[in-house]
Amino acid sequence: MKTPVRGTSSDERGLATVELGLMLGFLMLLALGAFEYGMLFAKSQDVASASREGARTAASAGSETTADCLILEAASGTLFGTSGGTVSEIAIEEGNVGANPPRQRYRPAVATDDPLLLACGAWYPIQTSWPPASRDDTGVTRDWVTVEVSYEHQWITNFLWFTGTEGFSESTTMHMPPNN
Repeated sequence: MKTPVRGTSSDERGLATVELGLMLGFLMLLALGAFEYGMLFAKSQDVASASREGARTAASAGSETTADCLILEAASGTLFGTSGGTVSEIAIEEGNVGANPPRQRYRPAVATDDPLLLACGAWYPIQTSWPPASRDDTGVTRDWVTVEVSYEHQWITNFLWFTGTEGFSESTTMHMPPNN
């Protein structure tokens, strides 16, 4: 007659401990990845909202002389309360042309920039080939305007491959309404 097994051997308990450690490590890595990519996705939604706000402002500002300042303030102001990254560039370009459209590109100003060249006190022009005065907001052939916001997302945990920054951009194109 066989004796019933009353407990587990110490080898089986050790194996269960190793398996638990491996699975917990895998599950923690999976949770960390979900957290980091979730934060990146949330930030991309914020940047998309900033580009939409900039494009709405661009469409309504049209060819006003202060249009670029209004656009830069609207787009960057949408991201004001967010943390974990920085706006690296905002581009305002003609949206109804093919490749290489005329555009105004700005980056945040740094201390070494010439203060006489700053736009709106906080933005440094990188490219200036589509000033507000050249935008057509009258008649049937009104311009389309695209606002692109480029952003550098800072990874939060700085663990394994989640180190440094991840750059991405979002853009929105809108048609300028007729200027009355």
